[in-house]
Amino acid sequence: MLDATLSLYYLSGFLYKYYGKKVIILLDEYDTPMQEAFVDGYWEQLVTFTRSLFNATFKTNPALERGIMTGITRVSKESIFSDLNNLKVVTTTSNEYAASFGFTEQEVFSALESFGLENVPDQNGEATHNSLCADTTQGNAETYLTTDVVNWAKKMLPVAKSARMWAMGGFSQGGTCTTQLVPRHPEIYGAMLPVDGELKPTNGSVAKMVQEYFAGDRKAYDEQVPVNAIASSGTSEQALFTGAGERDKESISNMRTIAAAARKAGMEVTELIVPGAGHIFFACPANFSLLAST
Repeated sequence: MLDATLSLYYLSGFLYKYYGKKVIILLDEYDTPMQEAFVDGYWEQLVTFTRSLFNATFKTNPALERGIMTGITRVSKESIFSDLNNLKVVTTTSNEYAASFGFTEQEVFSALESFGLENVPDQNGEATHNSLCADTTQGNAETYLTTDVVNWAKKMLPVAKSARMWAMGGFSQGGTCTTQLVPRHPEIYGAMLPVDGELKPTNGSVAKMVQEYFAGDRKAYDEQVPVNAIASSGTSEQALFTGAGERDKESISNMRTIAAAARKAGMEVTELIVPGAGHIFFACPANFSLLAST
């Protein structure tokens, strides 16, 4: 019986024998099957397989000149690289090769400036202000994000007309903001992309917020709670793509509560728990193709 963990070992050996040159192996998105295994419940089996595959391919392979592995999420928890020698890790925060791949910081800012996009929407206005992402006595954040920003984008940019092509996303409070506003505006947004969001707008107690932001109108506050917004106006034409860090248990619980409400509303729902991540921006999936559809 053939051992699949030796497949690349044998292939590189055949190439070396035929061409007389050692091979360079490029393994892209090595982390994708790891993500799927974590979500779908066969993590231990895949870790065992991957460790054996990497050992045969990258350590005990006499036909190997050099190996390069690329991925979005660094998987180190199960030491799948423990058998390998002379590893060099280059991440998105490394300076090495920063000017060779993708865009440099200056190139990004120059491109934004050329299109008049130096500024990005800010629901709070300043660091010390909490708008609750709603129209309240403290400001009109909902109108700003769903009317002002949208109208500007339609006027200034070559954007799609269909709501199915529009999405809102955010991290932490921005994630909460996303699940508040997208269901309330199905005529604008077809998808929401929250990461590590909360279950409700938060700035002190509910009683305090109702009084200070909504002039005592509890109903107006309740309408801003994501599960209520999804139940009252979310549609099956919308979709939810959501993520949370593995170590952020509260955000995982919140994610599942929001996801359940979205499914009940008939939305297409995709969830991802990022291994090893906590309540940090790096829990945000960099490529939603890594998400496992449910």
